Amino acid sequence: MEVHACAQGGEPVSVSMNTNTQIREHMRASGEANQAFVSMNHPYLADSIPGTPMEAPEFSTDGNEQGDPHPSASFAIPISDEIAPPPTFSLRSELFHMFLSYRVRSDADVVARLYELVVSESLKDKRIPPGGHGRWPGFAEEPPKGFGKAAKVFWDKKCLQDGKDWEAGFVQGLACSMVFVPLFSRGAIEGLLSLGGAQDRVDNVLLEWLLALEWLKSPTSGLKSIYPIFFDKMQDGLERPFADFPWETLASLPQLPSAKTNRRAAEILRKLGGTEEQIMRMQALSVRQVVDQMLKNQGIKLALVGPEPLSTAASRMLNIVIRDVSSVQCSPDTYAFTRSGGCEVISFLKTRGLMSLAPTLARHGITSLRSSHFCGGRSARRNGGGWCRPPSRALRALGGGGGGGGVFF
Repeated sequence: MEVHACAQGGEPVSVSMNTNTQIREHMRASGEANQAFVSMNHPYLADSIPGTPMEAPEFSTDGNEQGDPHPSASFAIPISDEIAPPPTFSLRSELFHMFLSYRVRSDADVVARLYELVVSESLKDKRIPPGGHGRWPGFAEEPPKGFGKAAKVFWDKKCLQDGKDWEAGFVQGLACSMVFVPLFSRGAIEGLLSLGGAQDRVDNVLLEWLLALEWLKSPTSGLKSIYPIFFDKMQDGLERPFADFPWETLASLPQLPSAKTNRRAAEILRKLGGTEEQIMRMQALSVRQVVDQMLKNQGIKLALVGPEPLSTAASRMLNIVIRDVSSVQCSPDTYAFTRSGGCEVISFLKTRGLMSLAPTLARHGITSLRSSHFCGGRSARRNGGGWCRPPSRALRALGGGGGGGGVFF
């Protein structure tokens, strides 16, 4: 890490630093600073009052030695204008099927393998339902060629765009994701143990967890599920593929809020359209309370699921996505029947006691009475002035149709 500062006499100095302590000593030795610029993969600009001493910023230790793509700073950085209330969630809008939340320093290798397995499996046996892919988010890096109909996973390494605001990128990614996947490991928890006191800082892992818990409550949110993954890489000092998560570490979590993390989360949530009541309640949460809320969600323990735990985890993650996509397709308020004429279809189904057929109509694109021709035959053919597709069993039951005619609502 390199620190550039202007001493009181205006002479620029530069020195390589590795720790916060060294940075602070250098800044103090430079006298009363007017400006400081700290660069670590992504730049941050700290403003200070001219003529007053300025403390060097404290960065989160979340993976900095490993090249964390987004270190945290404790000083106030304005929230990007790119963060704004997203439109009401729809399977036709920009979306990610899942968001991977992890501590870079300790768990980057696990996430990389998990990402590969999810994408691969979603192109084979665990396909996303038709109509459930939405559009690729414009704020994210374009997927590679051949991505096709794979599950869309927000992994910061793949999705954050070079030269763009990384915080805005991950917040937008979380805000348009359907399933939030936090990785609970020894490293993830140890990074939280020093929060809330004199060494408090903005911790990105805790920040993501806070935002996910609150975004899950939003009426416009597409976030449907939180699926924790529990594991440990070390057991009795020996490297193992996966051991059980060290539950005893939870007893050491701070009972105080991480004021700096909670404040940052409040600023972001306000940008996303959160209510002041919700924001005040969130800011009072201690580190331990945030973790406890995460633990209320059913997850998976990698040490207990057989010889290929990551493959099992990937498969279950996709099961959740498929379930949640189908649930959205089944809801007349969120997807299939929000277009003009959709209320007529819902009214028709309700009056005839046929609401169980709503998912089938959604999959076939029947979202208005105008498009609800049902006809028989082995191939699409002309009927009553419109083209109609071969009916499924459910559509034949509704439309009466195997052989010749069709039914129009």
